[in-house]
Amino acid sequence: MIGVIKTPHKNYQKIYDSLLPNEEKSYAYIGDFFDIVYVSTSLEDLQIKFYNGEIEQDWFRADEILPTNTPFTKIKIKNIGSGSVTFYGVIGREFFSISRQSISIIKDLVGLGKESTLQSILNQLDITLSALRDAITTGSTSGATAKALYDLYSDLEALKKALASIGTDKLLTTPDNPPNLDIALSSLINPILNTLVLNGATVQSAGDSGLLDIKGAKHVDVLIYVGGVTGSPSITFHLQVIENQSGQVIRTYDGNTLTSAGADYITVDALTLGDTIKITWDGTLSTSDYVTGVYCRVIAKR
Repeated sequence: MIGVIKTPHKNYQKIYDSLLPNEEKSYAYIGDFFDIVYVSTSLEDLQIKFYNGEIEQDWFRADEILPTNTPFTKIKIKNIGSGSVTFYGVIGREFFSISRQSISIIKDLVGLGKESTLQSILNQLDITLSALRDAITTGSTSGATAKALYDLYSDLEALKKALASIGTDKLLTTPDNPPNLDIALSSLINPILNTLVLNGATVQSAGDSGLLDIKGAKHVDVLIYVGGVTGSPSITFHLQVIENQSGQVIRTYDGNTLTSAGADYITVDALTLGDTIKITWDGTLSTSDYVTGVYCRVIAKR
């Protein structure tokens, strides 16, 4: 009895099979991950052997540490126990991800790197640009490598000073050391602004968020939710781009008018008009006609 389940949206196959005592079977599947996720007796009753083309590994028990020769093109499994064994096996391929497949593993038979270490690696890579500069210019490289790195540093330094020489942008205040250019790499992907303007509020009149600094973000989302209504109210949200010196509204992006419980959103991409915004709301609102459970969140990204 053997069954292979192929799921179109997941990059793995599941083998379901039974082996008699001393019986062995071959499974011609290409992969870079294999694991026994269920066995009717014990992992000690199964021996496994990997093949990578013509390269054949030694037998090993499923409960032992596995050789590291992967990927594989064929797997052979043998029952060395005294009774029949039924098992489920998982064959992963092309960057198989345990956490994304919702699988609980008994044993990592190929020595796949634990995904929990990836965040640690990323944290170590997340350095500021000045730290990267210092690493380049003070490292123990030599010869052509050192020359290439120093040339790169010189080009970056020249670019930084050229940008600073514009002299009018408030972000570039000091030609020799514009502080806002020295940012962590993670800030390039994390939201610049993520704030709740209204948090489960009852709204009986028009209002606004006050000025919000989006620090040069180019993409802004406004997420809106109304939990309930009393009377016959209506409410509309607006995203205003503000010229912060004069306080004047340069452009307004309007949302939809809500007259009952529901959600709406405003999204603006490629925003180039400024770095200050305001969220406003208005409509048919009073002490007898009002909305409740109102949430409004603003997210700004580079």
